[in-house]
Amino acid sequence: MYSNLTRRSFIWAGGVLSQTAWPAASHADDWEHPPPPDKAGWKAIADIAQAFVARESPPSIFPFAAPDRAALGRSSKKVFAHYFPPYPLSFDNKDVSEDYYTTQYLKRTGENSKFFKVGGLIRDRPLSPGHLDSPYWRQINYAIEILRAQAIGLDGFGIDIVQLGQGPYWSFVHLLLDTAAAVAPDFRIMPEPDTDILKTFSPAEIAEELALISKHPASYHLPDGRLVVAPFAPDVKPLEFWTALIKEMKQRQKPIAFLPVYLNTAVAASFAPVSYGLSVWSPRDPHGPDPRKQLGANPVFASKVWMMPVVPQDVRPKSPSFWETENTGLFRHQWDQAIEGNYEYAHLITWNDFSETTEVSPGSETGFLFYDLTRYYTIWFKTGKAPAISKDAIYYCHRRQIIKLDYSPVADETPMHLHGTAVSNKVEMVALLTAPATLQIEMAGTLTNLDAQPGLTSLLAAAAPGRPIFRILRGKHVVLETRSKREIVAHPDEDDHTYLGGSSMR
Repeated sequence: MYSNLTRRSFIWAGGVLSQTAWPAASHADDWEHPPPPDKAGWKAIADIAQAFVARESPPSIFPFAAPDRAALGRSSKKVFAHYFPPYPLSFDNKDVSEDYYTTQYLKRTGENSKFFKVGGLIRDRPLSPGHLDSPYWRQINYAIEILRAQAIGLDGFGIDIVQLGQGPYWSFVHLLLDTAAAVAPDFRIMPEPDTDILKTFSPAEIAEELALISKHPASYHLPDGRLVVAPFAPDVKPLEFWTALIKEMKQRQKPIAFLPVYLNTAVAASFAPVSYGLSVWSPRDPHGPDPRKQLGANPVFASKVWMMPVVPQDVRPKSPSFWETENTGLFRHQWDQAIEGNYEYAHLITWNDFSETTEVSPGSETGFLFYDLTRYYTIWFKTGKAPAISKDAIYYCHRRQIIKLDYSPVADETPMHLHGTAVSNKVEMVALLTAPATLQIEMAGTLTNLDAQPGLTSLLAAAAPGRPIFRILRGKHVVLETRSKREIVAHPDEDDHTYLGGSSMR
């Protein structure tokens, strides 16, 4: 089950917000590799990041009531987002117009034309603050991501560990831990060793690195003191491997709660005796059954927690392949399953994997669509009650082209391969309503209407070339209207299956 969702290989790429007086560099390398920030330095980092997130997402951005952060944090239900280190906000601290994402990853000719036949590595990029006039630009960027996540109710990141002991991605794990501890002491980091990548490492080698994480104040522990470890693709290794790892950690007096995130659930029952809980790397069917219920009523699962996967979309130009998620259909469907199942955890897959376009983090094309809706659903998941809507709002979701299978916009381009359910060429309006209203989509002169009750309602219309317009009407009066930021085209210059997003609130 789910074996076609195997993990990816990863790639490494090599506006001033503040005039903070940073410690003087003793030599040029201190700008690239500065000494650790002192207390005043961390405060300055936190202040810059907090100001940035506050300007970006003031409370008025969200059209619904929300408990305060402390109240959400007290909920027994937890929400973690899978963080993939190869895609930080910035690789090089350059302005957005000239950074590595813009000049390399987004371009067909980038990276020495390595991805020329698929139109470039990615179609969306993180919304970055751009150049930061600070030697601590990496810490500021991580602080922005942490505070962004915290602002929508997340309890932490599940950090994908793809290197051990050395290398940039291993350094980033510790930098993320340090930043979380300094700027958001109640935000937690849960280690997710990537077994598909770390195949050659022994239980003892992995235990050595997990022990370091376990000691860190930002790491995620249960009330009984166990470090929660949620390895990706644990089924790559036999049960004996994980039994040895659990034993190693116990001997180091750093016990763990083993929460495997399976690609293949065929081994789940045999792993259950040593597991705290279980999860999957998620089905991608917007109409699919609850993956927990698919496992059945086997008594070995009865006492195990379930971490429900929630995926926005999945588009992989580098593969090249995609899953049809029917606009926000998959995302909303899996949140509904998490809420209806009354599960202990929700696992957003992912926060920032822009190479697979699964990001919830704000992006240049996806905008704040999945980010804002995550806040709505997180509140519902944690409190058991849909948030009260304080003002009407429109969120929209569509592709920038009409999808045709086996289509190549330029000569020699490799067509995208479809997995799962059939292609759907639709434009979607997700409305949050304070009172009954009519939803309307205008697409190339054609109107599609739906009478809706207060709360969240989705309306779909057939996509066509042109710029969609979205309206909320009461009686014959338009009370809210917004136009998409992108026009849908029939013949794009590169094949782009990404569902972009926007809203009336931003």
